[in-house]
Amino acid sequence: MTDIRVFTATAGDPALVDALFALEAECFGAEAWSRESVRSFIENPAVTTVYAVVENAVAGMASAIFVSDEAEITKVAVATEYRRRGAARIILSELEARLSARGVRRLLLEVRETNAPARALYESAGFTVLSTRAGYYASPREDAVIMEKFLPR
Repeated sequence: MTDIRVFTATAGDPALVDALFALEAECFGAEAWSRESVRSFIENPAVTTVYAVVENAVAGMASAIFVSDEAEITKVAVATEYRRRGAARIILSELEARLSARGVRRLLLEVRETNAPARALYESAGFTVLSTRAGYYASPREDAVIMEKFLPR
């Protein structure tokens, strides 16, 4: 994907919160976080959120919460019009780089068992299956596949 720029989200930008909330609603529907949850997550110092911009529009985002040298990727979202064009790979790579710079060495994430495109992305990025979590997702009820990746030192 050409002309994609990735930034780290910081507190205090209501327009960015609105854009990320709209992306959240588009990508996650009934399971989307509220605008307030998006805002408070960005403001949390234990969270790293990156977002991608294409032609002045937010094309995608990814967030992770970390403790010490471990982080859990909580969201990866790409607007419909930018899917299957490399945006998710770029966003994930940038998130990993920022987390690595903060001393993170192990990444974890959960993904719907039936989300084949996301699982393929994560596997191609070096994540491996660790286990499953029965009934993790509510709408519809579905198991989560827990994946992990170790970042180089």
